[in-house]
Amino acid sequence: MATDTTAPLTLVPSPAVTKALMAWPDAEKLALARALEDSVADGGIDPATERERNRALIHSRLAELTSGKAKLLDADEVFSALRREFPEE
Repeated sequence: MATDTTAPLTLVPSPAVTKALMAWPDAEKLALARALEDSVADGGIDPATERERNRALIHSRLAELTSGKAKLLDADEVFSALRREFPEE
């Protein structure tokens, strides 16, 4: 009787593995990403903590705008500059 001596598959992150995974269809990549996130021991970021962090960030950005420390940019000007710098081929 033969004994199975095959070791479990262990993948070491490498450019080849990453390249192969990036070639997967989007739905498959999303499913893998969700499975990986679910496998994290702490479960990722607590939703309440994330909401509070986002709320604080939004309030700080609004304060910068209302104080004049930061200014809004015109989206048309930004996209126009980007198109000039990175013309489509």
